[in-house]
Amino acid sequence: MAPAGIARTVVPRGDWVLRSGQFHARVNSCAGIVIDIVPDPSEHRAAGRPLSLAEAESLAEAMRVFGAGSRLRLLWAMLSGERTVEELVALTGLGPSAASQQLRLLRQGRLVLVRRAGRHAYYRLHDHHVRDLLQAIRFHHEHVQSPETTEVSVTDDRAGAAG
Repeated sequence: MAPAGIARTVVPRGDWVLRSGQFHARVNSCAGIVIDIVPDPSEHRAAGRPLSLAEAESLAEAMRVFGAGSRLRLLWAMLSGERTVEELVALTGLGPSAASQQLRLLRQGRLVLVRRAGRHAYYRLHDHHVRDLLQAIRFHHEHVQSPETTEVSVTDDRAGAAG
């Protein structure tokens, strides 16, 4: 049961989220432990504020983690929830050592969290911001890679080969 004055929301795999005016805490209902704490959206400063040189460099470094298809496939596989390394290997087609290396980079980039239980490691997206970023990346790509653009380039290639 959630403490008085704090809203409770059920999330996948028996976890629940405590929401107050200051934070969101995801709690494993079976073990009764806090999984992660994320500031409430009202705690963020305005995204449109000026970007300092140091913050620009820090953001650019953070975005480099998205620069490999294998890491993106791993992140996409975690959109539906927590996954074991074995599940991630099966879903992405990566080899176990390649998946482990890429997961290490994703952990270092603070895009995923790991929970260990016995011999198994369970990976999940760090927080809702990562999910939002993945959706925005895909939506932007779909927007700029319209079917008309793809069809025109294929048609142009065929015309060049025929001529």
